[in-house]
Order: sequence, then C-alpha cells, then structure tokens
Amino acid sequence: MQQSADIYALMISEVANRLVAASTFLESFKSGGGVAFLESSALQLRKALESVAFAAIAPNQAAYAACRAKADKNKDFTKDYHAKRVFNDLGRVNPDFYPMPVLLGKNSAAQDSPNNHFHFDRKESGYLTKDEFIDVYDRLGKHLHARNPWSTGDAYAGLPEMIDKTVDAAHGLIELHVAYIRTPQFSGVWLTEIPRGTLVPKMVLAQADGPYVVRNRA
Repeated sequence: MQQSADIYALMISEVANRLVAASTFLESFKSGGGVAFLESSALQLRKALESVAFAAIAPNQAAYAACRAKADKNKDFTKDYHAKRVFNDLGRVNPDFYPMPVLLGKNSAAQDSPNNHFHFDRKESGYLTKDEFIDVYDRLGKHLHARNPWSTGDAYAGLPEMIDKTVDAAHGLIELHVAYIRTPQFSGVWLTEIPRGTLVPKMVLAQADGPYVVRNRA
C-alpha cells in the first residue's frame, strides 16, 4: 500500500507541476509570444490530465492490471498512456476511481472528547468533473500535431479561454480530495491536500471498518 501511496503522491505532484507549466506558457502567449507557447500550454495541460489518470490507477493497480491482461491486444498496462481509455478500464474495476473533491473538514467531536471526528462535505462546484475532463482531453488532442494547411476555420479559437478555465478547475479538483481504495487487503480512502501554489501533496490514510459504498456518486 505504501508503494501505491508514493506513486499517487508523485502523480498528484506532477499534475500540479504541469498545471503551473500550462499557465506559464499561456501567459507567455498572452504577452505576445508565438502560437508555439499556446500549443505548449495545451500539451502541458493534456499531460496534467494524463497524470490524474495515472494517479487513479495507483490504488487500483492489481485489479486494473488484471483487467488489462484480459484485453484482446495491448495487454500490458504499463504501456498505457491515453487517459480516456484508462478511465474506461478503471470504471470496470472501481466505479469510484475519479477523485472526489471535498471542502475543509469540520471537527464534530464534543469539546471534551479525547478524539477528533472530522467530516468533509463534497465540493458541489468549482472543480473539473469527469465528463468535463474527458471532453477537454479529447479537444486538446488535436493540438498535439501540426495543423493541416488545407483545414478551414480558426484552430485556436477559444483555446486560451478553455485552458484558463480548465487549469483553474483542475486545481479545484485536486487541492483537497479523496481517493477511494477497495482491495482485498484494504478498504478506505486517501485524503490528499495540495493547495494552489504548492507542488508537494500531503496525504492521510483513513481505513474503513469494512466494505463501503459511495452514495450519490458525482
């Protein structure tokens, strides 16, 4: 479990680093830099999203690897890179694989209690939903390649605004979130915090008494 937690922390840190890079390239473009800065921003954002997908594999690695091994071809999950396809397979082994953003916890324990009892409400808005993630990931894909000179229309129309909005929403997703873990050896969550402007996450492991369900899944 510790190795999986280390990989998760590494990937969440990479998400934060790439979001910063995406914003930096975007600001250079806005300041008069060439379109290469905009394309570099799009690339860093797409890689940030892929790092979210890789992070989601970590608590589900054994089940995910077993699922991928049953594929007709490309059975080796260590060669996976496409976030949308990773999501499709993760959904088969853990429907709650996507990070659940939460608000700051409130201690509901009695004042004279020797123990703390924290409750974390779900964040209702201001974060990148799974559907938005998939949509943006697909839209960014076309900017990984040189533009066909015979294509029509403005290929970059709305791209700066989309990057700005998505970077903000992605920070909203990861800054305080829960990752659900269900394995034969462990049932619980990782509570992960990585405030905006920081690059190293803090994680707390919380173990459930047994199997659990996530109600009103977002």
